[in-house]
Order: sequence, then C-alpha cells, then structure tokens
Amino acid sequence: AIASNRIELYLQPIVTLPQRRVRYYEALSRLKTETGDVVAAGDFLKFAEAGGLLPKLDNISLLRCVQVVRRLQLKSREVGLFCNLSMATLTDAGFAQMLEFVEANRAIASSLVFEFSQAAVRAMGPIEHESLAALTERGFRFSMDNLTDLRLEPRDLTERGFRFIKAPATLLLDRI
Repeated sequence: AIASNRIELYLQPIVTLPQRRVRYYEALSRLKTETGDVVAAGDFLKFAEAGGLLPKLDNISLLRCVQVVRRLQLKSREVGLFCNLSMATLTDAGFAQMLEFVEANRAIASSLVFEFSQAAVRAMGPIEHESLAALTERGFRFSMDNLTDLRLEPRDLTERGFRFIKAPATLLLDRI
C-alpha cells in the first residue's frame, strides 16, 4: 500500500477547553488495501519499519500535511497540524530532499509541528539531533507523544525545539 501510494490522512481535532474550539489537528496516516479496507498505524508500522518504508511513508504524509495546512490557513491562521515523523526519516539519505521541501514551505512552519514518540526522542543520537537542528533553523517545532513516564528534561527539550508534550491523563493523575 505504501509503495502504491495508498495512504490516507485522517485528522483528529485537538480542542481548547472549555470553549472546545479546534486549535490543532493531529494527522493520522492510514493505509488502504487493494480491497479498500483501512489499516491503522498500529497494524502496519512495524512492517513498514522492517521493510525500510518509513521514510517514504513520512514523505507522503508530510506532503499531504502541507496541503492540509495550506487549506486550513485559508480559513484561519490559528489552526495547526501535528505530523508524525519517524527516526528513520531523520537519518535517511533522502532527508536533504525533505529539508528542501520544508524550506520551500517555510511560511507554514508555525502551523506544522513534527511529532516524535518519547522512546524515539530518548533514542536519538548525533545524526537525529543534527536533523532536528536543521528543521528548527527553518522555524519548525516539535512535540513528544506516547509518554510512558514523566522523567523529562524540559530545558533540554526546549533547546532542541520541543514546544509540546502529549501525556495521557492517567500518567498525570497518578502523580497527584
């Protein structure tokens, strides 16, 4: 499905409370089978990773996210989009092309947030940090999701361009 470009982007609204006004959307990639069935990320990501297809998936999703942001900006400048990226994309040989693409779309940098899991952020090495720095230089920001614990270094994350952290309510409430 990835090789055939059968990737669909679903948007999950993120609202402000108590107004319930949409402030962001999270872009969720789904694959469509030849028979039209939709496959959730949890069911295909490990296979895409094993097959070395994550950079291709990320590039297609990024292209679609940029298109969505441009459409959203026609309605409101105050709506942004979270777009997941994999570590494989940050170290891929094609990352330079991705940088050219985001550079050409620098005008939407404040509305597009790249998202990484906590496990991915913790596993980042020098190459990944260099890739993050290149994206930060172009005005893009980052988010960390899939938190499993609250052992964080906020100052370090901020210095690397992270502006958002998505934590499950249970993780926060268990601390009270």
